Amino acid sequence: MSHYDFSALLKGLLCSGGKYSKLHQKVKNEMQSFGLLGFKSEENIGNYVVDEVDFNSKIIVEVNGDYWHANPKKYDSNEIISYPKGFKSASSVWNKDKDRIRFFEKEGFKVFIIWESDMKDNSYLNIFKDIKNEM
Repeated sequence: MSHYDFSALLKGLLCSGGKYSKLHQKVKNEMQSFGLLGFKSEENIGNYVVDEVDFNSKIIVEVNGDYWHANPKKYDSNEIISYPKGFKSASSVWNKDKDRIRFFEKEGFKVFIIWESDMKDNSYLNIFKDIKNEM
């Protein structure tokens, strides 16, 4: 299992200088260039804030960093993720994310997850095609 340097991640977040992480900004830009234009960023739905949402199509796009969301392709369920306010097992992170998705689906939304690693290997393009087909 490869791990990230926590201090480098934290520094990247603190120095991003904008409302969105670099990863989120890249996804926003790619969505626009792909013609996915009806999305709003950082909107509240219930007690949650979603990365991107199109209320007309009832589609949510969540941008998950491999570290912060313990990408199951990279982490085992018992691995511990260090957060600024403590530690969590990968499985507890997954359960929290599953609860979010279940809530959105109960509200009638279709949820698409774009992982950081999807951006690195360009598999996110297939996700954008799936989103377009849903609109």
